[in-house]
Amino acid sequence: MPAAATGEIKRERAEEVREPRTRILVIDDSDATRRHVLGLLSELSGVETLDAASGLDALRVIGAGGISLVLCDYAMPDVSGLQVLHAIRQVHSALELPVLMLTSTDDAEVKVKAFRAGANDYIAKQSAPEEFLARVGTQIELLRAQQRLATERLRKAEWEKFAAVGQLAEGLAHELNTPAQYIASNLAFMSDGVQALERVIEQMRKLLHGPQLAHLEALLTEVDHHYLASELPHALAESRGGVDHVASIVAVMREFARPSAHKRAYYDVNDIVRSAVAVTRGQWTSLAELELQLTEELPPVECIGPLIKQLVLQAIMDALASIAAEVAPIARARLVLRTTLVSDRSGGTDGWVSLEVMRSGPPLDPALVERVMNPVLGRESPDEQGLAHARSVIEDEHRGRFSIESALDAGTRLVMQLPLTPHAANGNGEAIPRLPLS
Repeated sequence: MPAAATGEIKRERAEEVREPRTRILVIDDSDATRRHVLGLLSELSGVETLDAASGLDALRVIGAGGISLVLCDYAMPDVSGLQVLHAIRQVHSALELPVLMLTSTDDAEVKVKAFRAGANDYIAKQSAPEEFLARVGTQIELLRAQQRLATERLRKAEWEKFAAVGQLAEGLAHELNTPAQYIASNLAFMSDGVQALERVIEQMRKLLHGPQLAHLEALLTEVDHHYLASELPHALAESRGGVDHVASIVAVMREFARPSAHKRAYYDVNDIVRSAVAVTRGQWTSLAELELQLTEELPPVECIGPLIKQLVLQAIMDALASIAAEVAPIARARLVLRTTLVSDRSGGTDGWVSLEVMRSGPPLDPALVERVMNPVLGRESPDEQGLAHARSVIEDEHRGRFSIESALDAGTRLVMQLPLTPHAANGNGEAIPRLPLS
């Protein structure tokens, strides 16, 4: 087996495993011990295993990120297990990256040194398989419990942020609504007035004769009546259209400003997308060509509407932020929002409503995507926290499916699928057709 951490990785199909996967690194200079430990760990579900034959190799793997739990031999040549543990604790706390020491002895002094160095637990190599799996299993459960708490805190923080923005939007909507109403009323009044004046002028033309009619025509020519008569109705109509547009935006803002409680109801996903596009119009018009590819007559989806609206809005803003950060764009960026109906070949649900947010531009960091999709890994940036929140809302709150695809020259594609069967579990549905952004 190679020294570097290129050992066998146990992977379960995503549709068969709901719990988050834990990536465990086994460090031991003995090939036989590593094979034995890897064999025991294969009994655990939701686990990926990697191995390293030396402390230096292990530290390189840990430095690359993505490790959830470490099993480390206490006595190794060159770099000892305690030295590896000291190096880990310089960067990661015992909560962030648990370390279990593998010992060949039950010496109390060895245990004390390991615990003082920051070990979470120890396992004697000669322990019974049941004890070994129980100790590792306890650390995995602690990791997942900690992640559940972190997810709940993140969800609460995101919801509170959305509620705060909603309050601001409600206030702004109220402030805009009042002047929009009296502007609309005044425009209607002016439109009626222009029509009345035109009727008066026509009647005067019929009643006046000779010098009086000539004087009237001279006055009308002086004020350019012909031009005004043709353009004023157009100007008033455009103004009324603008006010109607403001009114529609106010209505959308008020809808976004009412997060209310986490209550399920039936929503039209297309309406959610249109609302998010209307609210963000001022941002995307200057940065990207936005295209809506909405499948009409989608069946309504039972979901927590305000949460889904929040995710779509945030996805659009994140896409625009990535586009704006591009140093030297070759062409105008493209932003596509797409809804489709996806059938379920497994028969587990009535199908899925799929919502995709796709953008051109530079890809996401693969390590960022890995941390987002693996719930037991830490979050290092607001972008990761936002995407992790979206994944949690879709998968945990709605039993849906969430994925991220990002590659050079292919843009980034965020897919959120909601089941048409309420509270349906993840299923193996039809493959999602790709849409090239080039």
